[in-house]
Amino acid sequence: MLYKSLKDLSQWRTLKFILHIHVLILVELL
Repeated sequence: MLYKSLKDLSQWRTLKFILHIHVLILVELL
């Protein structure tokens, strides 16, 4: 159970990281 939540957390961090990069790219394009 704990392992699963940790795994979800790491996936969420990866998702946030990707999202952040996309935002930076969009800002650069504008």
